[in-house]
Amino acid sequence: FSASCWGDNFNGQLGQGDEEWRGDDPFEMSTNLSTIDLGTNVYVDLIEGGQYHTCMLSTYGQIKCWGLNNYGQLGYGDQVTRGDDAFEMSDYLDFVDVGSTCSVIIDLSLGDYHTWVLCSNGDVKCFGQNNYGQLGQGDKLDLGDAPFEMGDYLPTVDLGSGLTVSAVYSGSSHDCALFDDGSIKCWGRNNDGQLGLGDSDTKGDNPNEMG
Repeated sequence: FSASCWGDNFNGQLGQGDEEWRGDDPFEMSTNLSTIDLGTNVYVDLIEGGQYHTCMLSTYGQIKCWGLNNYGQLGYGDQVTRGDDAFEMSDYLDFVDVGSTCSVIIDLSLGDYHTWVLCSNGDVKCFGQNNYGQLGQGDKLDLGDAPFEMGDYLPTVDLGSGLTVSAVYSGSSHDCALFDDGSIKCWGRNNDGQLGLGDSDTKGDNPNEMG
């Protein structure tokens, strides 16, 4: 129910309120490695790492994110990095508001600079960098980096009718959804055919490419 991180920490992605790397010198691991203070009565169900940011899904279905936030990948409606200075973690770090219809999150996935959530009602939402359409909105507009882009302003992703999402998985700049019938759909960057569609065309960055 608790979590610890180690490695590169230039952007506070280890969640210790500083930029000191951990695990690269003696006496930094084992019992010397601090757990992340995520706040009062917050217990970890799942933790995921992106390129330079980290998000935690709590046992109550809420998320907190910290680290680099240059594209709004933390979901706080700004571009402020968190976790690299004192008084930014614990109860100072808010839960991410992804909207009133998504009060309970059941899965979480991070790409390099974007974050996906799967809601208990089956909706999927995403925020952060969108240069390859990885947010699945049919455009290239970043979300989560400015006011009035999170909460109920954050749109759901249209993955098609009659399908129930079981999980979402993120690559660097592309994503895939697994459905309960075992089928998958992928969108975003496709320069090496990573979407599995038999071409190298990016999907999700233009209208009429999702759904």
